[in-house]
Amino acid sequence: MGLPTIASRYDMLESPPTRVRPETPALAAADASDRALADCLLGPGTALPLPPMADVVQAVLELALARRRKQLLPVLDLPAELALVRRGPSLLVSWYTTDGADVAILDRPVDLQAALTVGARWAADRLGGSDSSSSAHARWLHERLRAARVAPDPWPPGVAVTRVGGWVDPPSDGSPLAFGFEASVVPGALDTTDSTARADTHALLFEGVLWAWARERRVMLPRGPVVPLVARLVGLARVVLDTANGGRAANVRVRTGTVTLGVRVDPGAAVALTLGAESGEGVTIPALEPERFVGSVLRLGSDLCRAILLADRTQAHNLRLRAMRDEVRQLRAMLRRRSAPAPFTHPDPDALRVTLRDEAGDEPAEPETPTRTRGKLRFGERWRVALDELDATASFLCGDRIVVVGRRVSVALDRDDGRLLWTAAGAPRAGMAGRTLVRASGDVLELCDLDDGEPYATTRLALPPGDGLSGVWSGGGSLPPLLVVCDAAGRLVAIDLRTGEACWRRPMRGCSPPSLRRAGRLLLCGSADGRLEALDLVCGEPLWRHASREGFSLPPAVLRQTVFAVATAGGHGSLYALDLCSGRCLFRRPLSREPSHGPVIVGESVVLAVGHGREAALVAYDARDGAPRWSHPDIGLSHGGAALAVDDLLIVNAPGGRLTALDAADGRERWTRAVAHPLTDDVPRRLEPVLRGGALFVPGAHVWPVRPSDGAPLGDPLPCDLVPDLLRVDERGWVYVGEESGRLVALAPAPSLVLVRGGS
Repeated sequence: MGLPTIASRYDMLESPPTRVRPETPALAAADASDRALADCLLGPGTALPLPPMADVVQAVLELALARRRKQLLPVLDLPAELALVRRGPSLLVSWYTTDGADVAILDRPVDLQAALTVGARWAADRLGGSDSSSSAHARWLHERLRAARVAPDPWPPGVAVTRVGGWVDPPSDGSPLAFGFEASVVPGALDTTDSTARADTHALLFEGVLWAWARERRVMLPRGPVVPLVARLVGLARVVLDTANGGRAANVRVRTGTVTLGVRVDPGAAVALTLGAESGEGVTIPALEPERFVGSVLRLGSDLCRAILLADRTQAHNLRLRAMRDEVRQLRAMLRRRSAPAPFTHPDPDALRVTLRDEAGDEPAEPETPTRTRGKLRFGERWRVALDELDATASFLCGDRIVVVGRRVSVALDRDDGRLLWTAAGAPRAGMAGRTLVRASGDVLELCDLDDGEPYATTRLALPPGDGLSGVWSGGGSLPPLLVVCDAAGRLVAIDLRTGEACWRRPMRGCSPPSLRRAGRLLLCGSADGRLEALDLVCGEPLWRHASREGFSLPPAVLRQTVFAVATAGGHGSLYALDLCSGRCLFRRPLSREPSHGPVIVGESVVLAVGHGREAALVAYDARDGAPRWSHPDIGLSHGGAALAVDDLLIVNAPGGRLTALDAADGRERWTRAVAHPLTDDVPRRLEPVLRGGALFVPGAHVWPVRPSDGAPLGDPLPCDLVPDLLRVDERGWVYVGEESGRLVALAPAPSLVLVRGGS
């Protein structure tokens, strides 16, 4: 039943407040006819909000003429429905909330001819009203209602089929909790006059009984609609899983009809289930494991869905039933991921260490070490182009050209003069893997040549939703050119960049995309379910696995032969140091607050951003033994700032427009500069500083060249009026600035005179 949100219920039976109007004879007659129609359908004195009366009257007319068998009318003020079903000479009336938790009226029989007569009076009382359109509608209804006669019912009533499922007898495996049910399913309750799938709660309100086996004791729940009750249990199963995975506590109670359900999850992940009735009777089943509770609920949900579909195949088109089936499948997948495989270490780390040492040239290059820059830097504009839909995250500097990928078109520009080299089809998502342009559109992944932009290989791969194309690529030396991405099914897929074929595929058990980091021929994969694995990039084979109750959702960092990873759980976290070749844990340091950014290696320190808001701080630990070094109030890293390690400095460009450098040894502030006004200037989409030739190019309100050692400006801001959403600097010192408005500017260093003193 579409899986209800776990929330407190409100009283559905109260009438919404009405505005006081002056009483006139016409208004009094209209109100009286409204009350008469409501009393006819719902029963005398029943105060329930109804859909617009004109829609109700027209629905009664359609059912009387046998044009429709069933009408579902939504209540405008509440998430509720009025269901009208033709049954011989009668009308079956139901009023319920759309999640089925509150059923005020179920299949109340009403004489159809009497309903037509009351509807005709309602329309007559609205003739000649002030609203011309409403008066015309009332006249149309009045004419047809007066002439209408109840047509024979062409739809024979369905015969209820009794289905029994779940545990009829006590569980034979000694399980402390199990569920069983008996339901009277009525085939044909869903109106399937065409192939459209509909959300029909009324078709699932058949009666039955549900029971629970609590350590061989049978607990019977009151008879009533079974499906809404099971849907509530499935919703509570999600609460238990989310709470247990996050290491938190929870106490939730919900009501469905006359039944009250509650779960309490302790910080130690022990679950207590409460089953109660409106009369006050109830039972609490304590000390349940989350896996036991969720597994028993999911078996109940899947058995009930299967029983309904066996009795009535048309329910496959019911969106409410589909939603419950999908939720059961998702929770089953989460439960499988929670039972993660056991950790292990590499059996021969020395052999792997030798292999990594031989392939050291394949690792990503270390950040450039700055040299001292003399004098002031001056830049001049060389060329400027305007391109529609320039995307700062899909613009790439590739050798002698700049490739810009838009949704409709991709272009390549000569980096020297901005001349157009080629145009090709665009794509919603794009990325670069070495010298290969990768474009993704729908479930098609294209590998394109940089010479002409045309694809030379394609493969079918559904990617998870997102803006960019993220992944890890390798190539050169003894490694084949590979691109590793995560697909929509949560699997890691390695694509051969020469042919587009999949080399290996590995399922990941995390609920969210894994965090990836390459270290030579190793691919480090962290997941939110508490696993950190090292895979062989060539074949996808796991080399070691570390497991924790905390989630590794932030990418790790590597310093020489040590992996530094942060794990988060329930507002706190831990810093782990693992041997790169064996996976052995070298040390673990608990964190008092939850990390908000992955580890940053600066010299011999590991710097983390922990906490949020005003409580955020930067903390540093010794990379050799994990000893705490210093703590400093956050300078913007936890708020989306970009960090860069330069020698013994941690430089952070914050979204508020401040560039700050901290000493890695003691955390003191070495220098700070304002690069933008925090209130009046636009914030660039990407804030990463670029270090090139001893100069640090910083995106802010403008592009600022500064000296990393002391923050001194190396000249005026670059003469560019664009917001630097895209900033690239090539090996010659040329700066390319792009704005998402569609403009791209190239600036080159201007010639400068340097005084050289000759010797005598």
